[in-house]
Amino acid sequence: MYRQISREMLDFINASPCPRMVVENLKKSLVAEDYIELFENESWNIKRGGRYFLTRSGSTLIAFRIPDEDIRSYRAVLTHTDSPCFKLKPSFELDSSGAKRLSVEKYGGPIPDSFFDIPLAIAGSVTVSSGDGVCEKTVYLENACVIPRTPPHLSKEQGTNPAVDMCPVYSFGEGKGLIERIADALSTSPEDILSHDLYAVPCAKGFIWGENGELVSSPRLDNLQSVFTSLAGFLNSDECSSIPVMAAFDGEEIGSGGIEGAASDILSTTLKRISRSLGMTDEEQDRMISESLFVSADAAHARHPNHTELFDLKNSPVINGGVVIKYNAQKRYTTTAVSSALFSQIAKMAQVPCQVYANRSDIAGGSTLGHISQERVSALTVEIGAPLLAMHSATETGGARDTEYLARVFEMLYSVSLEKGRDGYIIK
Repeated sequence: MYRQISREMLDFINASPCPRMVVENLKKSLVAEDYIELFENESWNIKRGGRYFLTRSGSTLIAFRIPDEDIRSYRAVLTHTDSPCFKLKPSFELDSSGAKRLSVEKYGGPIPDSFFDIPLAIAGSVTVSSGDGVCEKTVYLENACVIPRTPPHLSKEQGTNPAVDMCPVYSFGEGKGLIERIADALSTSPEDILSHDLYAVPCAKGFIWGENGELVSSPRLDNLQSVFTSLAGFLNSDECSSIPVMAAFDGEEIGSGGIEGAASDILSTTLKRISRSLGMTDEEQDRMISESLFVSADAAHARHPNHTELFDLKNSPVINGGVVIKYNAQKRYTTTAVSSALFSQIAKMAQVPCQVYANRSDIAGGSTLGHISQERVSALTVEIGAPLLAMHSATETGGARDTEYLARVFEMLYSVSLEKGRDGYIIK
């Protein structure tokens, strides 16, 4: 089972090199299950038993179902569609020494030298002239460029300055520029391409390995492992008294800003529009939020076998050891004693093991979606993820069993109901 779901996950990741393509593939899966697309600039006709989703900017998606029975709360899993890479600048063509190169800047926090000497795709969107207006088109050019490393014979300093060392090369000699190649791929003219959001991303395919096929390595495991398994759990879950919500945001790797990010109003506005469409008052909506449980699902650092000194050994997870619950005293992770206990009980019901992660006390850690989304929707939240090695590398490594664990715990999370009393919670 764990090898099968990991193979399906790799198919999803291979087909999803950028956030827009992640969302396109999510949409295909949802439409196949009779989910109806909603649009923010139109009225919503939401009904009991209905299945719906909406997107924003083509790179963020929220899906939900409306139960037939009485509704008490929301049950949400929050993930993100973007991964560290290199973004092309507005004017990106560089031409020197007979080589056609691209001017880029870091997107998020990639490990730069992991991007040397591997095939890179150009993926993203271009905005083109369309009659009296403009429209966006998704573009993907596989094996489009390479960032060549300097040989040690010539320089012992292997720099990773994105302005000097990390410029991808896409051609030598005469030939079409990249804009012309993109125009050809989209059957349009270069003059009609007005602007773009384009990225240089790894296009290597993920693979399963290990003595028992228990390991998986791929680009973009952070965070498409969580996106894929949250979709699987969402689609396979049973109905209960909670509205299940699957939210996949763009922009987490650069701080969750912008209208597509977790810091935007898309989640809070969506929940309000759902409750109002169902005839609920603002007070009833507030009561639903107070009884809800959200899960912020992002990758977690696995204990590195070559550098155990970087970890708190009592609070560092291992690959295939189970789903990781993440803690931070400064609330960079929003896990509380209550939210972790509830999640642990749900995981136990799904027969999924749990691990814990906390940074070594003298090493600063990162953050993810939970504390940002809480500023907009103050629901009880737990931060979780699957353990990875080489997070933010062009190829990351995780556990095939952990992929199955995530899918199972999300399915259970979406299938149970919570009732909040004055002294605690009841899980049904």
